[in-house]
Amino acid sequence: MKATDLSEALNHVDDAYLLEMEAPEKECKPMKNRKKTLRMFAAAALIALLCVTAYAADMLKLSSLETGRCTHYENFADVNRAVAQAGLCLEVPETLGGGFSFRDAEVQEVIGRDENRKKLLTFQELNVYYMDPSGTRLVFGAYANQKGVFQSDRAPDRTETVNGIVLSYRLDHYRFMPADYKLTDEDARWEQQLGNYISYGSEAKEEEDVAFLCWEKDGVSYSIMDPGARVSVNALFSAARELLEK
Repeated sequence: MKATDLSEALNHVDDAYLLEMEAPEKECKPMKNRKKTLRMFAAAALIALLCVTAYAADMLKLSSLETGRCTHYENFADVNRAVAQAGLCLEVPETLGGGFSFRDAEVQEVIGRDENRKKLLTFQELNVYYMDPSGTRLVFGAYANQKGVFQSDRAPDRTETVNGIVLSYRLDHYRFMPADYKLTDEDARWEQQLGNYISYGSEAKEEEDVAFLCWEKDGVSYSIMDPGARVSVNALFSAARELLEK
C-alpha cells in the first residue's frame, strides 16, 4: 500500500479500536459518557497523528492501527507504575499549565498490522488526564519514538523552539459517527480538507475541534491534547515550556 493511500485510510479509526474504547480490558473501569468521549478523541487523535512513512507502508507493509490492552490508573501515587509499564523514563507532573490537576492515567497498547491482520509492531502509549476547576481537560501523552515508521501528515499551524526542542501546534477537526452511519457527499467533501478527520463508534454524531502541541525529546514523542480547543495557544505553549524547563 502506498503511503498516500495509507494516510487516507488512517484518517478513520479502526472499528476494533473504538470497540476497545467502548468495552476495554477488565483493568479499565467503566467510564461515564463524557469521559468515554474524551478517550475516543484521544484514540482518534493518535491515529490521525501517526501518519505512516513510505518505508513503513511499502517495506513493512503496515496497513492498520488498533488498540490492545488498556490499563487504567486512578491515583497519582501509581503514575510511576504507568510510566514503567509504557517503557518510559520521565517525570509526570501532578499539575499542568498552572491550573490543571491530575485526574487519572492509562497505558494503551497500540498494534500495527498488515492487510492480512498479521501483527507487525506494538508499542505502549501513556496518557495522563488533567482537569481545571471549570471542567476543561488536557491530556499529556508520551510514547517511545517509532523511528522511520511515523511522520506528521501536515505542516504545523505554529512552532516554537525551547532549549533546542521544536514545539509544533496544530488544530484539527473531528466528526464522530455511529458505526452504521453512511457518509454523505458533504461529509466526503469535508473530510478532504486538510486537518479534518472522520471516525466511527460514537452513539450519536459528534463534532469537535481538537488542538495538539507535539514535540520529541530523547527518543520519546510527547503531546498535549486539548479536546474542544478550549485552552489558548499561548497557554499550551506555556505548559509545554514548563515541562521542558523542569
